[in-house]
Amino acid sequence: MYPRFLITLNEELNSFPVTMRVGQAVDIVGEAGKPRTISGFQTHSTPVRLGTTDRAELATEEFIPFAHVLEGLVILQKNPGYEKEDKMEV
Repeated sequence: MYPRFLITLNEELNSFPVTMRVGQAVDIVGEAGKPRTISGFQTHSTPVRLGTTDRAELATEEFIPFAHVLEGLVILQKNPGYEKEDKMEV
């Protein structure tokens, strides 16, 4: 048996940290829109070890994964349409 893990790689196959949400997997079959696939999540930076009932998703849309399942080694590319949110100045 091997533990479940998540390691993110860039297009040159170099490891780099990305912010991920890890939480309890939720069944979303048949739900309209873009519902959350996890519940009660915690935010971590990769690499991350996943529990047996855990699921991970990207915290931001800054990167696009090449795989649909975020488990094991995942290759990410920059999202060309991503615009960083500006924080309001007080």
